[in-house]
Amino acid sequence: PGAMSPGMLCDLYIRFEPKINEDVTEHIPLLCKTGPQHIPLRCLTKKADVTAKTTDIDFDVIMGEVQTIQLILNNHGALDVPI
Repeated sequence: PGAMSPGMLCDLYIRFEPKINEDVTEHIPLLCKTGPQHIPLRCLTKKADVTAKTTDIDFDVIMGEVQTIQLILNNHGALDVPI
């Protein structure tokens, strides 16, 4: 609230309380003498990021045979993944 002189700092505290589990990309509008300014605001949901150590899985079997291979998965994300 009020004016801020050039070179001055001020603290702005923002409380975010999400009501839905979705990513939010918005901005905080400021009106300056030189025109409007926008402070970007991004609040992202937790996501899973599962990768396999091997990108290609090759089952070298013919009809009637069974083969089992080991597949190593890694979750780099912030959300648990049920297996």
